This record gives sequence, structure tokens and C-alpha cells, in this order.
Amino acid sequence: MAFIAAGVLYYIPISFFQKSKNIIVIFAIFMILQLAVFVPGIGVTLNGARGWINIPIIGSMQPAEFFKLGYVLFLAGWLIRKRNKINQKEFYVSFIILNAIFFLV
Repeated sequence: MAFIAAGVLYYIPISFFQKSKNIIVIFAIFMILQLAVFVPGIGVTLNGARGWINIPIIGSMQPAEFFKLGYVLFLAGWLIRKRNKINQKEFYVSFIILNAIFFLV
């Protein structure tokens, strides 16, 4: 799965990831996938873990792994936009809140 993701990402220009609206859309898609585990018929339980979704043809996958990738991309874009405010207190508060979301996954 990682090789497929790396192959796809290789052909996407870096300028695509530098636009904040694209990153937010990617992050939102991964968030929706993360919440899909709670939808009956989509979310399945495998080996006692409920964090799986069933995708026809592909099979079962854990959307938490894609959420982590989306989070890293989102955080990188956010840090680029906030680079001039890194020494301010509001930056640290926002950074802690964003990371709290990540550690819940």
C-alpha cells in the first residue's frame, strides 16, 4: 500500500501541496474516512478492532493510516503559513490543540 501511495505522490507537483485549500480538502477526506468506521455496513471489526472499513475490490483497510498522512501534510502547510508567528504564545496554543487531535487517533 505504501508503494502505491509513494508512486501516486511522486507524480503530484509540490505546488499542489503548497496551496492551503488543497491540503484542507485532503485532510477533510481523510477525516471522513476516519469517521466511516462508525457507519454500519462500511465499518467492520477485524480481530476485535473496530477501526477498519471495507472497500469493494480493494478489501479492508485502516483509515487511521491515511489520516496520519493527511495530518502531516496539513501540519506542514500550517507551519509554513505560521512561520513568522512561531515565537508567539497563540502559536503554541494552536499547535497543542492540533496535536491533541492527532494523538486521539
